[in-house]
Amino acid sequence: MFYFNNHDLVSEELLKLKVKELLLLLTKTDNLVSVRLLLKSLFSKTEFDFKTVIENNYLNPLSIEELAALCHLSLSSFKRKFVEIYNQPPARYIKKRRLEKAEELLSKTDETISEIAYSTGFSSISHFSRSFQEYYKTSPSEFRS
Repeated sequence: MFYFNNHDLVSEELLKLKVKELLLLLTKTDNLVSVRLLLKSLFSKTEFDFKTVIENNYLNPLSIEELAALCHLSLSSFKRKFVEIYNQPPARYIKKRRLEKAEELLSKTDETISEIAYSTGFSSISHFSRSFQEYYKTSPSEFRS
């Protein structure tokens, strides 16, 4: 904490030394494999395919801005690319995919409606129920029975 509280005392040489010290300490932990993977990911440029990012995250309660950031795009560039690939705006596509997943879970699992709502990325049960009703013309509980 001393170095964080006294920025003016930290030289570039000291900073390099402390980083080396930290790395050496990390290599001595029981989680060496995890530390190596983490360090490798920090220093290797990994770019994910646009579609892969969308497909891996559409169930997560992320905003469109957060998805754009994951794709390393500005919001406007993200929206343009999204429409180019999926032929519809991101919010509509994501909501549709979430509802389709919810339909699958309602048909194939015994999870409660609230569990399904949250696991498919909806922020509230009422929003999920309204959206489901609009899309399928029946409530989630009626659909299940």
